[in-house]
Amino acid sequence: MPAHTCPMRLSPAFATAIPTNLGEFLAVLGTGERGFSGANLSAHADLRTYVQRLEQEANGVDIPAAFVPMSTFWLLDDRDQLIGMSRLRHRLNERLRFKGGHIGFYVAPTARRRRAGSHLLRETLVQANALGIAQVLLTTDRDNLAAQGLIERHGGVAEDRTGVRDPELGTMFLRYWITLSGASKSARFAHHL
Repeated sequence: MPAHTCPMRLSPAFATAIPTNLGEFLAVLGTGERGFSGANLSAHADLRTYVQRLEQEANGVDIPAAFVPMSTFWLLDDRDQLIGMSRLRHRLNERLRFKGGHIGFYVAPTARRRRAGSHLLRETLVQANALGIAQVLLTTDRDNLAAQGLIERHGGVAEDRTGVRDPELGTMFLRYWITLSGASKSARFAHHL
Protein backbone atom coordinates (compact mmCIF):
# COMPACT_ATOMS: atom_id res chain seq x y z
CA MET A 1 0.00 0.00 0.00
CA PRO A 2 1.42 3.47 -0.86
CA ALA A 3 2.67 5.48 2.12
CA HIS A 4 0.22 8.34 1.47
CA THR A 5 -2.84 6.10 1.67
CA CYS A 6 -4.47 5.64 5.04
CA PRO A 7 -7.02 2.87 5.60
CA MET A 8 -8.82 5.08 8.11
CA ARG A 9 -11.58 7.60 7.71
CA LEU A 10 -13.11 10.33 9.83
CA SER A 11 -16.87 10.43 10.17
CA PRO A 12 -19.27 12.63 12.13
CA ALA A 13 -20.47 10.44 14.99
CA PHE A 14 -24.12 10.68 14.03
CA ALA A 15 -23.68 10.32 10.25
CA THR A 16 -22.80 6.63 10.10
CA ALA A 17 -24.07 3.39 11.52
CA ILE A 18 -23.06 2.91 15.12
CA PRO A 19 -19.76 1.01 15.13
CA THR A 20 -20.17 -2.47 16.57
CA ASN A 21 -17.34 -1.80 19.02
CA LEU A 22 -18.64 1.57 20.32
CA GLY A 23 -19.56 0.18 23.74
CA GLU A 24 -16.18 -1.52 24.11
CA PHE A 25 -14.35 1.62 22.92
CA LEU A 26 -16.17 3.80 25.46
CA ALA A 27 -15.54 1.23 28.21
CA VAL A 28 -11.78 1.36 27.53
CA LEU A 29 -11.91 5.17 27.55
CA GLY A 30 -13.79 5.01 30.85
CA THR A 31 -14.02 8.34 32.60
CA GLY A 32 -11.29 9.74 30.38
CA GLU A 33 -7.60 9.84 29.78
CA ARG A 34 -5.15 12.74 29.92
CA GLY A 35 -7.75 15.47 29.67
CA PHE A 36 -10.05 13.76 27.15
CA SER A 37 -13.24 13.15 29.09
CA GLY A 38 -15.08 9.89 28.77
CA ALA A 39 -18.72 9.40 27.91
CA ASN A 40 -21.22 9.50 30.73
CA LEU A 41 -23.15 6.48 29.53
CA SER A 42 -25.19 6.32 32.73
CA ALA A 43 -26.91 9.50 31.54
CA HIS A 44 -28.07 7.73 28.36
CA ALA A 45 -30.42 4.79 28.07
CA ASP A 46 -28.36 3.12 25.35
CA LEU A 47 -25.72 3.76 22.69
CA ARG A 48 -28.32 5.05 20.21
CA THR A 49 -29.42 7.67 22.75
CA TYR A 50 -25.75 8.57 23.30
CA VAL A 51 -25.26 9.12 19.55
CA GLN A 52 -28.44 11.22 19.37
CA ARG A 53 -27.02 13.35 22.18
CA LEU A 54 -23.82 13.86 20.16
CA GLU A 55 -25.93 15.19 17.28
CA GLN A 56 -27.71 17.59 19.65
CA GLU A 57 -24.34 18.82 20.95
CA ALA A 58 -23.15 19.45 17.39
CA ASN A 59 -26.27 21.51 16.71
CA GLY A 60 -26.13 23.34 20.04
CA VAL A 61 -29.47 21.85 21.15
CA ASP A 62 -30.16 21.51 24.89
CA ILE A 63 -26.56 22.01 25.94
CA PRO A 64 -25.78 23.32 29.44
CA ALA A 65 -25.04 27.05 29.71
CA ALA A 66 -21.35 26.40 30.46
CA PHE A 67 -20.91 24.38 27.24
CA VAL A 68 -20.53 25.30 23.57
CA PRO A 69 -21.66 23.46 20.43
CA MET A 70 -19.28 20.56 19.81
CA SER A 71 -18.99 18.07 16.97
CA THR A 72 -17.77 14.57 17.75
CA PHE A 73 -15.93 12.62 15.06
CA TRP A 74 -15.09 8.95 14.94
CA LEU A 75 -11.96 7.57 13.35
CA LEU A 76 -12.87 4.25 11.76
CA ASP A 77 -10.49 1.63 10.44
CA ASP A 78 -10.92 -0.34 7.22
CA ARG A 79 -13.33 -2.72 9.03
CA ASP A 80 -15.46 0.20 10.31
CA GLN A 81 -14.21 -0.34 13.85
CA LEU A 82 -13.90 2.72 16.05
CA ILE A 83 -10.22 3.38 16.82
CA GLY A 84 -10.25 7.08 17.71
CA MET A 85 -12.49 9.97 18.62
CA SER A 86 -12.13 13.73 18.41
CA ARG A 87 -14.24 16.57 19.68
CA LEU A 88 -14.28 19.90 17.90
CA ARG A 89 -15.70 22.80 19.85
CA HIS A 90 -17.18 25.35 17.48
CA ARG A 91 -16.11 28.30 19.60
CA LEU A 92 -14.37 28.93 22.90
CA ASN A 93 -15.82 30.18 26.14
CA GLU A 94 -13.67 31.50 28.98
CA ARG A 95 -13.08 28.03 30.47
CA LEU A 96 -12.09 26.46 27.12
CA ARG A 97 -9.93 29.45 26.23
CA PHE A 98 -7.90 28.68 29.37
CA LYS A 99 -7.84 24.87 29.13
CA GLY A 100 -9.47 22.47 26.71
CA GLY A 101 -9.31 24.50 23.53
CA HIS A 102 -11.06 23.73 20.27
CA ILE A 103 -9.97 20.12 19.79
CA GLY A 104 -9.61 17.14 22.05
CA PHE A 105 -8.67 13.73 20.68
CA TYR A 106 -8.27 10.16 21.89
CA VAL A 107 -6.86 7.08 20.15
CA ALA A 108 -7.57 3.59 21.47
CA PRO A 109 -4.46 1.96 22.95
CA THR A 110 -4.62 -0.80 20.30
CA ALA A 111 -4.41 1.79 17.49
CA ARG A 112 -1.52 3.85 18.83
CA ARG A 113 1.77 4.00 16.94
CA ARG A 114 -0.11 3.32 13.69
CA ARG A 115 -0.45 6.99 12.64
CA ALA A 116 -4.08 6.98 13.79
CA GLY A 117 -3.52 10.05 15.97
CA SER A 118 -1.96 11.92 13.07
CA HIS A 119 -4.85 11.06 10.78
CA LEU A 120 -7.40 11.97 13.45
CA LEU A 121 -5.87 15.36 14.22
CA ARG A 122 -5.25 16.24 10.56
CA GLU A 123 -8.84 15.48 9.56
CA THR A 124 -10.28 17.27 12.60
CA LEU A 125 -8.24 20.35 11.65
CA VAL A 126 -9.86 20.16 8.19
CA GLN A 127 -13.25 20.26 9.92
CA ALA A 128 -12.15 23.23 12.05
CA ASN A 129 -11.07 25.06 8.90
CA ALA A 130 -14.47 24.33 7.33
CA LEU A 131 -16.11 25.98 10.36
CA GLY A 132 -13.98 29.06 9.72
CA ILE A 133 -11.76 28.69 12.77
CA ALA A 134 -8.46 30.35 11.84
CA GLN A 135 -6.57 29.86 15.10
CA VAL A 136 -7.08 26.47 16.76
CA LEU A 137 -6.23 26.03 20.43
CA LEU A 138 -5.22 22.61 21.79
CA THR A 139 -4.05 21.86 25.30
CA THR A 140 -2.20 18.81 26.59
CA ASP A 141 -0.61 17.64 29.80
CA ARG A 142 2.99 18.80 30.07
CA ASP A 143 4.16 15.20 30.49
CA ASN A 144 2.26 13.91 27.43
CA LEU A 145 5.19 13.95 25.02
CA ALA A 146 3.36 11.89 22.39
CA ALA A 147 0.54 14.43 22.10
CA GLN A 148 3.00 17.33 22.10
CA GLY A 149 4.95 15.80 19.22
CA LEU A 150 1.77 15.11 17.28
CA ILE A 151 0.47 18.64 17.74
CA GLU A 152 3.85 20.13 16.76
CA ARG A 153 4.02 17.96 13.61
CA HIS A 154 0.69 19.50 12.59
CA GLY A 155 1.92 23.07 13.00
CA GLY A 156 1.23 23.58 16.70
CA VAL A 157 3.25 26.27 18.43
CA ALA A 158 3.45 26.19 22.22
CA GLU A 159 2.76 29.46 24.00
CA ASP A 160 5.26 28.62 26.72
CA ARG A 161 7.31 25.47 27.30
CA THR A 162 7.09 25.72 31.08
CA GLY A 163 3.33 25.26 30.97
CA VAL A 164 0.38 26.50 32.95
CA ARG A 165 -0.83 25.11 36.26
CA ASP A 166 -4.39 23.79 36.35
CA PRO A 167 -5.82 25.42 39.50
CA GLU A 168 -8.28 22.54 40.08
CA LEU A 169 -5.94 19.58 39.53
CA GLY A 170 -2.57 21.15 40.28
CA THR A 171 -1.11 19.57 37.13
CA MET A 172 0.81 21.40 34.43
CA PHE A 173 -0.39 21.65 30.85
CA LEU A 174 0.76 23.27 27.63
CA ARG A 175 -1.28 25.45 25.29
CA TYR A 176 -0.70 25.11 21.55
CA TRP A 177 -1.99 27.21 18.66
CA ILE A 178 -2.31 25.98 15.09
CA THR A 179 -2.95 28.56 12.38
CA LEU A 180 -5.21 27.33 9.59
CA SER A 181 -5.38 28.82 6.14
CA GLY A 182 -8.55 29.18 4.15
CA ALA A 183 -10.89 30.29 6.93
CA SER A 184 -12.94 33.27 5.78
CA LYS A 185 -12.29 36.61 7.47
CA SER A 186 -15.90 36.94 8.61
CA ALA A 187 -15.81 33.44 10.09
CA ARG A 188 -12.48 34.20 11.79
CA PHE A 189 -13.99 37.27 13.41
CA ALA A 190 -17.11 35.41 14.57
CA HIS A 191 -15.10 32.67 16.27
CA HIS A 192 -13.10 35.12 18.36
CA LEU A 193 -16.20 36.75 19.85
